[in-house]
This record gives sequence, structure tokens and C-alpha cells, in this order.
Amino acid sequence: MRALSPPLAAGFYQGLDELLLGADLGPEMASRLVDAVRSRAPHTRDEAADALVAAALEVMSAGPRGLNLAGDPACVLLYGINGAGKTTTAGKLAFQLREQGRRPLVVAADTYRAAGIEQMVAWAERAGVEHFEGTSGADPASVIFEGVQLARRRGHEVVIADTAGRLQTQRNLLEELAKIGRVTTKALDGAAYESLLVLDAVLGLTNLAQAREFHKSMPITGLVLAKLDSSAKGGSVIAIESELGVPAKLAGVGEKIGDLAPFDPASFAAKQAGLDLIAVTDHDTMEAVRAAHALGEDAGLVVVGGQEVTTRWPAQTHILGWFLERPVRRGMSVEDTVAAIHDQGGLAVVPHPFMPVYFGSIQPGMLRRLIDKQQV
Repeated sequence: MRALSPPLAAGFYQGLDELLLGADLGPEMASRLVDAVRSRAPHTRDEAADALVAAALEVMSAGPRGLNLAGDPACVLLYGINGAGKTTTAGKLAFQLREQGRRPLVVAADTYRAAGIEQMVAWAERAGVEHFEGTSGADPASVIFEGVQLARRRGHEVVIADTAGRLQTQRNLLEELAKIGRVTTKALDGAAYESLLVLDAVLGLTNLAQAREFHKSMPITGLVLAKLDSSAKGGSVIAIESELGVPAKLAGVGEKIGDLAPFDPASFAAKQAGLDLIAVTDHDTMEAVRAAHALGEDAGLVVVGGQEVTTRWPAQTHILGWFLERPVRRGMSVEDTVAAIHDQGGLAVVPHPFMPVYFGSIQPGMLRRLIDKQQV
């Protein structure tokens, strides 16, 4: 968004529409969000970016984004097209749950391919969890049923089932998926379970067509956006959430086994808007900068950390940094620093836990001016 003309300049909204189309939101959703931004009548790039993030969050699902793991055992079914990242996601999720102190059981139910079973078993072993696999050619629904029963007998808290990849146009395989859903419900004595559609973020708007068809065969409870660490924009998830009301719950953010993160709609929407993140710290410690840097990078944002220097305390900031082409000068006040960042289309983060207390009690005027002049 920084590359666009100012919001009031001719052609800004056309450029915004092209930006969103390039992010894989699709023409209908792009037009809807552009209209929402225009209706807010922003005067600056910063206001336009904030309006875009707010508009995106309004159309996205309001459903819970945490996994439902309340069953006995809980069950998570992963499905989607070939190569979307189901097996990888299953292994990462198993590792994550084990790290949380749970005892998951991985069920390899991709019985069409012997290599599919082997890959899932390898990921389970890598995650350090137990697994149960069906034989090649076996009925995948029966494999999952047996896996659930085995998990209950052995005291596993969560079953993670990896199913065979299938195209949304293969009616026979979609009918088989529906059968898997019915059998899983029976195995769980009618209890709810997670049915997560794994989407390859690289594929763009074709994910919307996939979601529509898969949702008809097995109601989706959540989305997994895999391969979000690549150049993929993943904007189609906004359109999917808006149309189906299904929340994205997980995101694959790397190739390592620990690279599975909860899906954060606010960070995701900010990424679509082209926002950057600058970490501003006080003179006491740079730990806050490092933490903000890690969080921003995980969200796919560009992070510019301030360099620690000490100027006049306490009325002035304690950074020396450059944001985009314009420097944030040494000795600028908090108010002027935030204004400089906002003027360039950025999001200012001041990760100092004592600032609200300090300015609220010692210098309330400074805090009041900051809140009055800038969106906090």
C-alpha cells in the first residue's frame, strides 16, 4: 500500500483494487473491501491501511479459531487435494500437541498410496508420537474407526487422521470423504470433531472452489493455510471465511516440524494491506525489540528495529533507527516518532511495559496528546 498514490489522489482506489487482486482475494471480495475503505473516507495512507484491515476483519469469520480438543478422545481429520500439505500438517500438529503435554495418536488413513502411509509414519516418528496405520487398499473410514477405538483403549487424548488427497471434482472420492465423516461421528459416539481443510496458499483463488465443494461433503470446522512461508499471498482465505463462515485455525509458516502457528486474522489482514512493523524500545533493554521482531517476522511483516541509544530521559524516545526512506531521528518525542511512522504507512509498536503506567502517572499530558493525535 505504501507504493500507491495518497488516498485522495486520482487512481488510488483503482490501485488498491489491483493490490487486492494480486493478493488472491478475487474480484468480488477486492471490490467489496475497496468500497468499505472508500466509505470510511481516509485522508492518509495510514488511515487507508487501518480501514482496510478493519474491513477485512469484519468480513472474516467470527468463529472460534482454537482447535476443539474436548472429546474422549478428541479427533482432528485433515483433508484436501493432493500435495496441499496434509501429511506435513498432521506431523507438525502432533509435535505441537506433544510439546503441550498431550498424548496424540497419528492415524495414517491414506490407504491409496503405500508411500502416503510411509510418509505419515515417518512424520509421526519425527514428532515422537505413536501411530496407527491401515494396510494399502484398506477402507480409510474403517482405519479411522479402528484408530479412534485404539486411542480410547490406550488413553490417547487426541487422534490426528491423515486422509488421502482428492480433487474437489472427483465425486466418488468426495462421497468416500462423506462416509469418513459419518464413520468418525459413529466412532466418537456422536461427539464433535475437527474437520480441517488444508489449503495450499500458493494456489490462490482456486482454494475457494475447493472449499465450496469439500464443504458440501464434509462440513469444514476450520481451515489450515499451508505453505504461507513462501511468496504466497493467501488472500483467498478472506473470501472463503466470508462465504462459508469457516475460520482459519492454523498456518504453516516454514518447513521445520515446529513451524505451525495459530492463524492470527489481524496479522494476516495487516499483511494483505502491506503494513510494516517497526519496533520502538526504551533505553533499558533491547529484549522487547527482539521479541517484536520475531513476532513480526512470523506474521510475514517487514520489521525495522530501533538501535539502542540514550537521549534525554524521560521526555524523549531512546531509539536511533530509520523507517523506509525517512529517518526517525534521535531525540524525537514519542508523539513525533509515532506520527513519522504513521505518515509513511507503518504500524508503530512501543513494546515498553511501563510506558502506560509511567506516562499515565508522571506525564499524563504526553500520553493524552499521543492518544488524541494518533490511532492507538
